[in-house]
Amino acid sequence: MVPVPLSVSKNSILLTGVAGLVAGAMSMAAGEYVSVQSQADTESADIEREKQEQADDPEND
Repeated sequence: MVPVPLSVSKNSILLTGVAGLVAGAMSMAAGEYVSVQSQADTESADIEREKQEQADDPEND
């Protein structure tokens, strides 16, 4: 356990904890958003490639 100076109020500790919680949640949300957008871009590119392949060679469907 980390020693806490007596001059630090409980409100300061609570505020610091809540700020850390919010920052962590926002960081995870941003990472998830980037991940989902990347996957969506990949899927969209795959669909476009398949459409182009079918347009170029409709005999091999």
